Amino acid sequence: MWVCVCIVACTHEPVLPAEEVPDSSYGLLYQKILKPGCALSGCHATEGDNSYVQHGLAFTGAAATYSRLINGSVKDAQALTAGLKQVVPGDTLNSFLFQKINFDKATHAYGLSMPIGADPLTPFQVLFVQQWILAGAPETGHVADKTLLP
Repeated sequence: MWVCVCIVACTHEPVLPAEEVPDSSYGLLYQKILKPGCALSGCHATEGDNSYVQHGLAFTGAAATYSRLINGSVKDAQALTAGLKQVVPGDTLNSFLFQKINFDKATHAYGLSMPIGADPLTPFQVLFVQQWILAGAPETGHVADKTLLP
C-alpha cells in the first residue's frame, strides 16, 4: 500500500487594512490631489526618495500627511526667509503648498510649480485647496466645494 502526501504551500501578499481617509474636504484633497499627483516615486512618496532630502515632505497616509502639512516647516530657503509654512490654516499667502500649486511665473519666488513634470492642477482644484485653507484647513468636515473636484 502506497501513501502519497502532498504538501502545498500558499504564499500571498498579506492583506493590509484599507487606509483610513476622513470623509471631509481634507480627505478629498488627499485622495484626489495629493495621493495620485504628489505621492509618487521621486516626488513625495517616502522619506527614502532622493527628492526627500531636498523637500523633507512625504505623503505617507492621510493622517501622517495632514500632521506634516499643518504649520509644517519648509526647506526652501526663500520660503523660510519669507516665514512660510507648508499650510497655515486660514492663510493662503503664507501657505507654501498653495504657493506651489497656484503658480504665477511673474511673481513666483519658490522654485518650480507643483506637480513637477505633470500637468498643473486645474483652476477648480486650486480653488478647492484655497477654500480648504481659508476655512482653517480642518482635517474633518466639509468646508470646500467638493463639486470642484472631478
